[in-house]
Amino acid sequence: MSALRLKAVRCGVAALGFALAIMISVAWFDRPVSLYAARLHLYAGILDSAPVRSPVLVFIAAIAVLWGGFAARSRKRLTPLVASLARSAAVAGLAVSWAVCVTEFLLKPIFGRTSPEQFLQDRTYAFHWFSEGALAGSFPSGHAAQIVAIASVFWAEQPRSRGLCVIAVGCVSVALIVAEKHFLSDIIAGGLVGIGAGGLIRRLELLFPN
Repeated sequence: MSALRLKAVRCGVAALGFALAIMISVAWFDRPVSLYAARLHLYAGILDSAPVRSPVLVFIAAIAVLWGGFAARSRKRLTPLVASLARSAAVAGLAVSWAVCVTEFLLKPIFGRTSPEQFLQDRTYAFHWFSEGALAGSFPSGHAAQIVAIASVFWAEQPRSRGLCVIAVGCVSVALIVAEKHFLSDIIAGGLVGIGAGGLIRRLELLFPN
């Protein structure tokens, strides 16, 4: 079996694993996890604040792409480490942009899933296919997709950052559940989108040569 075919098989198996985890979570874990998180009351005044709700990662991604572009033009004046970090940051920035487009403009309107906030209010728990709106845009998590897109790029290109990647993804995931913004399956699905976005942009090596 060729290396390319083997990689395709591994990607397919990973995607099936994510799909199975999402279905299991939807069926058995989403509601009890959300109910438990709601009893903690840890989100008030912090995770609902304006700075947290704003698209911070999108702004950071834009800055990263600009920095990467500047670094590409100034490679001879940069150390190899800084140039490598700039390239990874730019790739991650584009991966975030791709993840945002896929989640916000394609997947959320298709699935039309009700949010944990509505579930906690009236126990509504459903997918309203091809429905838009604030209360029908929970699946998949855009924030999870963005942070995983960043982490997947740095995980692959900057091995020393892997511990930080795990911490960042874990903190954001827990925060989204505690803040009653997403179900567990939303975050798993967002992670799948983020990994796909990071992998896709990393394949565009002609734009970001080593």
